[in-house]
Amino acid sequence: FAVLVAECEPLEIAINHLARGNFSLQLVQRALSVILLHPLNKVATALQPDSKLASCGLIAIAHEYTGTFKNRIELLPRLSDQLFSEYGDPLLMLRECVMPGQPPRLRPENFRHLQVEQQLIGGYLKNAFGQSGMNVLIYGPPGTGKTEFVRMLARELGHPLYEVAIQERTGTPLAGYQRLQAYRLALNM
Repeated sequence: FAVLVAECEPLEIAINHLARGNFSLQLVQRALSVILLHPLNKVATALQPDSKLASCGLIAIAHEYTGTFKNRIELLPRLSDQLFSEYGDPLLMLRECVMPGQPPRLRPENFRHLQVEQQLIGGYLKNAFGQSGMNVLIYGPPGTGKTEFVRMLARELGHPLYEVAIQERTGTPLAGYQRLQAYRLALNM
């Protein structure tokens, strides 16, 4: 419904008129319950900060804001465009946020200086594969080989690698909160 409101200006005008410009969270919950013919408690649960929709980054709910519906429930950037397009592969739909990683250009021999770390991280990831909530943070200055190390490690473990987008198709860098939304989506795939 939020996607329809974002894409259909007359619907957005109508729903904002119904609320008279004061969309409290309770009013959003009641309106969606009536419009979608869903129980109020289920709608309220779906709009909580820890709900699947919010925790995976598909929507962001401004709990302190009272204003228009569109500003109360913010969609993942370009989600509506993606949902209204036809894709055979769900990954194509999410390509603005998460994309398959590029193959590595380097081999394990290129990272001999990280052999202990490679064994430690590799063992951890082998045991963690298939479980949620397992993350490894690799930190360092730009250009030191972090991305290539991760790509090589994924290939060596025989698992696919997905990367969070850092820029739009136009080359414009994504804002920090947009990267965080994309990261949250990737964690829930």
